[in-house]
Amino acid sequence: NNEPHSSSNALLSHISQISQLERAQRPKYKRPEPCFCEPDIDTESKCCIDETCALYACQEECGTSCPGGPLCGNKRIQRKEWKRLSVFDAGLKGRGLMVQEPVYKGEFIIEYVG
Repeated sequence: NNEPHSSSNALLSHISQISQLERAQRPKYKRPEPCFCEPDIDTESKCCIDETCALYACQEECGTSCPGGPLCGNKRIQRKEWKRLSVFDAGLKGRGLMVQEPVYKGEFIIEYVG
């Protein structure tokens, strides 16, 4: 009879049971939407397009509960509103990314991840 082995199995089983209980008891946390922007419905001008929007100022997109709804201008990645791009061979440096349309100061090009 290998007693240390069986006691370690019992301990692992007990730890597993505790961890399952802890996971079951945790409530799901839903972060409140910090955006309080209001669109101008009469002129249909977009909101959330400058630093007056807390999320825009933090470089984070508004979520589905944004009060701007379809007039929210801070959902460019969600709406796939980025510039046309092409990948090119940059020689010894590898590959590069080239914008295929005009870009003006402050415009969103694409999200860089990497």
